[in-house]
Amino acid sequence: MKKQLLTGLLMIINWLTLSAQSTIIPIDNNLKIGKLENGLTYYIKKNAKPEAKVELRLIVNAGSVLERTDQQGVAHFLEHMAFNGTTNFPKNELLNYLQKSGVRFGADLNASTSFDYTMYMLPISTSDETVLQNGYKVIRDWAGNLLLESDEIDKERGIILEEKRMRQNASMRTITQFYPVMLNNSLYSQRIPIGKEEIIKTAPQKAFTDFYKDWYRPNNMAVIAVGDIDVAKTEATIKNLFSNLKNPSTYPERPAIIPIEWHKTNTAEIVSDAENVNNTLSIYLDLKKSAATTSWEVYGTEKLQRIISDLFDGRLEEYSLDPKSPIGGGGISLEGSFFRGYQIGSISAIIKNSPVEAMNLMMAELLKAKQYGFTQQELDRVKKNIENSYSRYLAEKDKTESASYTFEYMQHFLVNEPIPGIEAEHKFITDFLHSLTLEKVNETVKAFNLNAPAFILYNATDALKNAVTKEELIATFEHSKNQKVEPYVEKNISYDLIEDQPTPGKIITTERNEILNSTTLSLSNGIRVVYKKTDFKNDEIILKGSQWGGYTNLSADEIKAATYLSLVSSLGLGNHKGSDMPKILSGVQAGVNTFASPTQFSLFGNSTINDFEKLLQMIYLKFTKVNFDTDEFEGIKETYAAQLGGIAKNPMAKFNDTLNKFRYNYTNRITKLPSTDEVRSLQINELAGTYKKLTSNLNGATLVFTGNIDETVFQTYIEKYIASIPTKSTTESINKSNLVKPINGKNIFTFKAGKENKSQISYSYYGEAVEVSEKDILAFALMGDILQIKTTDKLREEMGSTYSPGVNAGFTRPPVCTYNLFLSVSAAPENVEKITTAYDALIVSMINGSVSDDDMIKVKSQRIKVFETQSKTNGYWSNMLEQIQLYNIDGNNITTYVDRVNAITKEDIIAVAKKYLTDANTLKGIMNPE
Repeated sequence: MKKQLLTGLLMIINWLTLSAQSTIIPIDNNLKIGKLENGLTYYIKKNAKPEAKVELRLIVNAGSVLERTDQQGVAHFLEHMAFNGTTNFPKNELLNYLQKSGVRFGADLNASTSFDYTMYMLPISTSDETVLQNGYKVIRDWAGNLLLESDEIDKERGIILEEKRMRQNASMRTITQFYPVMLNNSLYSQRIPIGKEEIIKTAPQKAFTDFYKDWYRPNNMAVIAVGDIDVAKTEATIKNLFSNLKNPSTYPERPAIIPIEWHKTNTAEIVSDAENVNNTLSIYLDLKKSAATTSWEVYGTEKLQRIISDLFDGRLEEYSLDPKSPIGGGGISLEGSFFRGYQIGSISAIIKNSPVEAMNLMMAELLKAKQYGFTQQELDRVKKNIENSYSRYLAEKDKTESASYTFEYMQHFLVNEPIPGIEAEHKFITDFLHSLTLEKVNETVKAFNLNAPAFILYNATDALKNAVTKEELIATFEHSKNQKVEPYVEKNISYDLIEDQPTPGKIITTERNEILNSTTLSLSNGIRVVYKKTDFKNDEIILKGSQWGGYTNLSADEIKAATYLSLVSSLGLGNHKGSDMPKILSGVQAGVNTFASPTQFSLFGNSTINDFEKLLQMIYLKFTKVNFDTDEFEGIKETYAAQLGGIAKNPMAKFNDTLNKFRYNYTNRITKLPSTDEVRSLQINELAGTYKKLTSNLNGATLVFTGNIDETVFQTYIEKYIASIPTKSTTESINKSNLVKPINGKNIFTFKAGKENKSQISYSYYGEAVEVSEKDILAFALMGDILQIKTTDKLREEMGSTYSPGVNAGFTRPPVCTYNLFLSVSAAPENVEKITTAYDALIVSMINGSVSDDDMIKVKSQRIKVFETQSKTNGYWSNMLEQIQLYNIDGNNITTYVDRVNAITKEDIIAVAKKYLTDANTLKGIMNPE
């Protein structure tokens, strides 16, 4: 919640007294950093997770804020052109080659442009030396060999315009309203990365070549390589490929900071959009330049600000459960990142109905902390959370994915963010937290300047846009600074999650699967537990569980209540209130959530090794004693209603909801779009009754645990907390008479919603399947992958009629066996018919045999590369072991997956296309603007 509202963590710069912390922060010894004579910086790190793969990045220290007036949008446009022709890979040969090498466009191969930088991403295999060297060649081409041919630029204009159309929504419209006011018309407010439509349409080739020459120069770029590589060999490759890049004889200097002139007096702005989903209030205070984080002293200051932000979070979280609270969630931060080189204080909240009351409450919480400080108990809880997090980072140092390092190194290149390595960081944090006193925390909060000029932003829905004026916002802010407040009172609570220990059940049978290296336990209460000890992570255990039944065992009214099952996650467990749970679980890295679907009830969870018992305790309480406290339930409803806000006005939400109703013939046995009025009228007994009905009998359920399991205690804990869950003598199953089925035939559904001139297409080919083979399931999935490539080539590259078409194909397995091929695409209204006609033609051509050898190479290579990475994760094995139990699948399907993929032929793809798509039901859903 807080991350959505705040612009970041905030910092006050002159406190620390420990001289040891004034030293310069070192660079991680395991990282190789170098600079070529031409100024290009490189970062190289050997990291074996995932195996046989390297994450390559090209970072350009230039984004949209550096564009000339006649180039607005060119920085982002150039990012697209990197895929449309380079010296070594002209036209579309780059994408064609990489797809054959197992790289997926969008999911793997990608790029992004921000105000201040441009990043190119290429994860690639290291197991084939030729593929690896070509990967480096791709990065080199992006850095200096873009062709930028006029015809390719012209072809891409339509795609950029479609991306702009797709991204145009309530959020973007409100940003363009308040950025110029908030930022006093600084360049940041005038250089939104997507650019201006007229420039995208007409910018000459020179606008592109100028930006490329000015900013894509070696002394303004960095190459990052992190993965399963030889460091010395990689360095030699980078030197060999990139040393001949030359800087132009003259070029513009990158400004150290883009000027933003802050307001001299308090200023307020009210923005609104008919499609806003909630009301937010934000107060920005005291803009100032950032201090360079080069010393442990400044680094410690930043961590102190994070601690203070967490302390405010702890207090504000309690308001989300208070029915009388005017806010539905929020956060306070004394110093946080703003645009590059700036920091600013911020106070933000989602408000329920009164921006004035919300502002008074938020300011009151800030004043409480300034006048009375935080308590030692609050500080101890936050310290514990941070200590445990860093201990886990340290434990996973040799199992951390390569991609996670690349962002750190990019930030070091761009803004000199410290990269000391987790060992040094963990040591500093440990010492820092042990020496940090409550007095120092409270002194820092007390020093925060509330009298700095403020910018107050009220972003409203139509319903509340007239709830306050700008003048009233400013007056309320000034008045709220002088209100009287009382100190925060710490409640005495029990920190034992389970106060009444359960009577253990028994493990009845134990079955070992040597092929999958897993064990299945049958418990005395009918629950089945499957576990697999792995070494993919040092300190991770993943839970995935499910049971047949779901909505089929509920009445229509209960299904309506099930729409709001997520509210249960905010309630307390055992004898504890929901507001006390964050305190009880401080420092605990474990959690579990439940979810209901039309045919299943499911669990998802995770924990560290040390907190595994806590995870099981939470599971036990989720199924035996959720605290349906009436007052907190009312507070949760109000918070959810505020966050839900005007979601019914969101065009995509409305479209998907009404299309789903049409798909299932308007049955009352499906969940529908949440309603503010409906959630407010929901009674606690309705939600509690539905939840208890879904959770009262786990007989027949399967729980799968994968990770670094301590087998010396695992079975004891399972007997105590899982085998002890009360169940019935009969197992839960699907009530087939209550299954919902989609409509048959060829159907078209049209709908009008939204202000923007754009349409959304949701197009399905679907039907029931009988006696489906594993080969069919795999071939159908590969068919969908081929259609994804063909659809992108046709609709995006050839027709230029959309930005990002998405194709998905798959089966639901018995006992409810169906197939579905789904296309989702955003486009201009005038292109809808052309797009659906072209898509239908692609399917017909596939049915008629249009599958090439190149298609097969691409999709097989991509599937195998994904499998090689995913099969080394706990999440993958949790899902697969659950499916093996749930659907009675042969476990050998996992161990033989690569062989089975390679065995699929073009004829198999054509056969499943004919079998399932020739006479399939279709539903063409089209949303047009109002």
